[in-house]
Amino acid sequence: MRARKTHSLPSPPTHGLGPGWLRRAGSGVVFTRHPANQTVSQGNSVRLGCAVEGISEADISWRKDGVKVHINDQMHFTLGDLHWETYYSVKSVQQQDAGVYWCEVDFHSITSTSQPAWVTVEGVPHFLQDPQDVSTLPGVPFDLRCSAVGPPEPVEVVWWVGGAAAGGPSPSPSVLHVPGVNSSINFYCEAHNAKGITVSRTGTVYIKVLPSPPVELSVLRMEENNVTLSWKPGFTGYSELSTCTVQVRDTVSHLSSRLPDWAICPTQSGNPSGRVSWSDCCVLCLPLVDSLGINEDLKTKLQDVLIQERLLTFGHLLGKGEFGSVREALLKTGDSVQKVAVKVLKSDVDSSSDIEQCLKEAAYMKDFTHPNVIQLIGVSLQRRAGQRLPVPMVILPFMKHGDLHTFLLLSRLGEEPYELSVQTLLGFLVDVARGMDYLSTKNILHRDLAARNCMLNEDMTVCVADFGLSKKIYSGDYYRQGSASKLPVKWIALESLADNVYTSQSDVWAFGVTMWEVLTRGQTPYPGVENSEVYEYLIKGERLKQPPDCRDDIYELMHSCWSPVPKCRPSFQRLVEQLEGLGAAASPPPPRPPQLYVNLEGEPGPEWLMASSAAMAIGGDCRYIMGPCGEEGGQGPPRDLRDEEDDAVIHV
Repeated sequence: MRARKTHSLPSPPTHGLGPGWLRRAGSGVVFTRHPANQTVSQGNSVRLGCAVEGISEADISWRKDGVKVHINDQMHFTLGDLHWETYYSVKSVQQQDAGVYWCEVDFHSITSTSQPAWVTVEGVPHFLQDPQDVSTLPGVPFDLRCSAVGPPEPVEVVWWVGGAAAGGPSPSPSVLHVPGVNSSINFYCEAHNAKGITVSRTGTVYIKVLPSPPVELSVLRMEENNVTLSWKPGFTGYSELSTCTVQVRDTVSHLSSRLPDWAICPTQSGNPSGRVSWSDCCVLCLPLVDSLGINEDLKTKLQDVLIQERLLTFGHLLGKGEFGSVREALLKTGDSVQKVAVKVLKSDVDSSSDIEQCLKEAAYMKDFTHPNVIQLIGVSLQRRAGQRLPVPMVILPFMKHGDLHTFLLLSRLGEEPYELSVQTLLGFLVDVARGMDYLSTKNILHRDLAARNCMLNEDMTVCVADFGLSKKIYSGDYYRQGSASKLPVKWIALESLADNVYTSQSDVWAFGVTMWEVLTRGQTPYPGVENSEVYEYLIKGERLKQPPDCRDDIYELMHSCWSPVPKCRPSFQRLVEQLEGLGAAASPPPPRPPQLYVNLEGEPGPEWLMASSAAMAIGGDCRYIMGPCGEEGGQGPPRDLRDEEDDAVIHV
């Protein structure tokens, strides 16, 4: 019997296909069943079958687009003497599973193949071209481009620029002509087809400005007639840098033989390892903060919080991570002494830009006045013998009961476990939500919200801490992607993992993970999933499972924080309202004895948007959604996504 192409099939793609599927079945091999064409919706299952008669051993392989498919658990079934059957199945089909499939048998040195079958995957559009960032001068016209395809077709594109729709739907691929802008704006495009909507990455239009001078200018080598300098390029001004120059003048060349520790040339531009005459270079010995190149506004803002190191008396270590440590200390202020916690960056700080970033974040913190946000006491720059740069120290109030994550862990795993009622846990979450709501009104992005970065003060009030600073200090629960900075992957929103974009809505995602931590009493999110696997896990539509003994209404609120569409997540203001309502519905807890305390001394609108339909099958990209968010009367995520069974199939 011949294995041949039938006229009922569409013309196959030729890329990657060899002539093997056109061969005859030789040596008595007969295909009694061939895989059949199938068209399936994204997220559904597909199963292809194949049966062969005339082979003594069950050795049937599958190929897709000419490449052998490796199946770990392939099963063969006997249909009789020399007659075998096998299947290839995909539980949740994604766009990458579309293609042409066939069976292949090698018997007596002859390769026999079945008829081919095409699997067509219908789902929301996927982008062939995302809109890219633009750098332009004010008022100069430019074009934006994006392209998306199905199936199903047709696909139409709607542009959003600066938060508003720009024109009506247009066929894909789409080009949007912008007559010009005078300030930086964000934009993205939506691709629509019969299955739903896909949102592209968010691009930014940058207005070109003059570049900044280089930073970290230092003397590498000094000789009688020349000096070798080193520096890092400054801000590019949103344009590619081409050349830099060094300008010098002859003023104090007699200082060349006595270069001080903090010496810089007055002009800071050039190319790495440039060589200039030392006799032309002016050397200045500047005060500590000035010598770091800190701008005047920042120095002014820090004047009232800079604390001399001699006023601190350090105690024992409270915590330690890859980037630094936290120590107990006593701070002398006038005639009084205050117990504080001091965060010390490791002594191998290698750039003044790291120090400036730390000081900038401290300057933000000094203005925070909220009972659920930790208050900055001060900043100190600690000198170290033989080191070029000082070590930054951030001085914060001492929190008697430590961080929330440790407190929760000890409630389960400590030597004397203690009961935490649902009302108590909800009270912790209300405190965190209030603190985050305050930060969002200040346009501050936390970027590292987690139970470990929330602190418990003496009266058990929770304070949000470590906004923007913990990434310099702690290292637990981080995953390094290439040479990038370490990231708290299991708390990061999908759009942040995909595009490195952080918003108040990405903080809301992290708050949902923090809710899960609190309700599980400190368990690690996504048990069994490695940090490097989290992104793929999430784009398949998976989310954290409902914790045992967690009420449905609490989990629904938690789950709404993980909508794939950022604008469909609740605001922190709404989260406060919802959590207060859930707390009022919980029965009051019994009085908690004091000895149970852990003593560690030794941007959307306010409307509620439940992502009921948006949380359905997600495939191929974290930005895929299946319908409008916030359906009227929506009651949270579909029950399928809360199912504990790993093999639940979500149908579109």
